[in-house]
Amino acid sequence: MSQWTMETLEQYLRSEMHHGRPGLKAAKKSQLALELLADAAYWAPQLKNSAEPGARQVASLLFGSLWENSDAVEASVLELAEDPDWEVREWAVEAFIRFYRARPTVANARFASWAEGGSVSVKRAIAVAVRGLALDRAASLQHLLSWADRLADEEDAYVRKNLGPYAIGDGLLPMYPAPTLDYLEQWSQRPHWAARWNAAMALSARRSRPYLHRARPWIASLANDDEARVRRAAVKVLSLAQDVD
Repeated sequence: MSQWTMETLEQYLRSEMHHGRPGLKAAKKSQLALELLADAAYWAPQLKNSAEPGARQVASLLFGSLWENSDAVEASVLELAEDPDWEVREWAVEAFIRFYRARPTVANARFASWAEGGSVSVKRAIAVAVRGLALDRAASLQHLLSWADRLADEEDAYVRKNLGPYAIGDGLLPMYPAPTLDYLEQWSQRPHWAARWNAAMALSARRSRPYLHRARPWIASLANDDEARVRRAAVKVLSLAQDVD
């Protein structure tokens, strides 16, 4: 067992300033998690219940090493994904990514279920995990596309803005252009407006712009969509296409 106590851990986590509030920089929190890793089963639950956001961020990394242990770990990570502190929610995504790396078959089934029936915050965590796993080429492409497909109809802006422009446009599309473009074209014809919005906005990301010319025909059709939000997204992307040309 390490020489840390909860009191000294929380004091250390508040010993510097980060993002305008007391807190360690990410590298030091990651290093702390490595130091506590041998006793992760002891520290993760305690840190999760701390009032200190930095402690809950470290807990996310520790839970990421414990997925094989119990259903309670899943419940804890889902709780962290819904934390009121935005930085904790960001760190919780890493636990999702580590879950997939440790147990891809089990994680795929869980993510598919959560993408359809999870809370908005959990769905958003899956969307961000799609990007991370795509950039690392650390997951089955079919798994990534399957989760994204289940998220595509979600109307909530917290999910949409992290799916189309971010997870797809800045992750899946530049890493796997041809199959992702095929999916996006299918989304552009989906009955639900959110899927069509995501299809268009995926091409708004800077890293997706080399593929604008291939998507231009169906994006142009979305510029006449019945839904105003879809029309605005398509017009925005078409204006970017002119800049690329």
